[in-house]
Amino acid sequence: MRTFTVVASIIALLPIPAAAGGKACQIRDSAIPTPGLGELATGSTTNPMPEKALLSKEQIDTLAEADTNFRKALREINEQVAKLPAGPKRAASGVSSKPLAELVTAFLARAARDQALLIEVESAGEFWFANDEALAAQKKGEKDRFCALCIAVRQGVEAAFRWDESEFGELTEAQKKELAALGQKRDDLKRKWAAVLKEELTAPQLEHLRDAQMRWLKKTLKSAVAGGMKSLGDERCEACSGKEGIDKKCEFCWIVTSGVDEAKRQLRQ
Repeated sequence: MRTFTVVASIIALLPIPAAAGGKACQIRDSAIPTPGLGELATGSTTNPMPEKALLSKEQIDTLAEADTNFRKALREINEQVAKLPAGPKRAASGVSSKPLAELVTAFLARAARDQALLIEVESAGEFWFANDEALAAQKKGEKDRFCALCIAVRQGVEAAFRWDESEFGELTEAQKKELAALGQKRDDLKRKWAAVLKEELTAPQLEHLRDAQMRWLKKTLKSAVAGGMKSLGDERCEACSGKEGIDKKCEFCWIVTSGVDEAKRQLRQ
């Protein structure tokens, strides 16, 4: 049985405390990981927040009940995934031949696939080069209004949950279809949990959660790019080989290129 399945199953089987404090901890460690939610549930010693941003007892009770139901549904999915053939992790074929933007999307989507992210790309300033206007400008070829790497980050954040076939052993066509269907169920649960949070949280709480998730995204983006590039080993994508110039237009560009540079340093050691 694969490690990620074992861990997920153990989490899903943990007993849920009935005490109010226990419920707050349950939300902090929700079955569907949600960056920033723990701060709303139990507070933060490193990121002071106004009292109005903390969850009320009624909110904690509601979210804990919902989390219990999601936890059960996840356990059922993980039990079915565990029945598929296990095998050594294989590198996805043809990865190194992809341009940097596609690699960024793939690396970030893999890192963020199980996270419930409520970031609003249309209102977040960091996504100005990847909002709907920017996507329209990209189609028109208006290069000064969009950023390919920023759009790649958006696509990674918005990507649907999916398990990669390279994480398993040899799969039959029927098993591949089953894996895709289970991934869709997993993605549906993530989106439903996000919808519950949008409905239950107040405007100040959502604002604090999104700020925390943006910090999580920036940190995760660099580590995902650095780790992904390093995993290519002796293979080189266009960015590593120096064939692709990078026009740094936004903060995400700098984060991505710093991740690429970090991978290069580690590969040279």
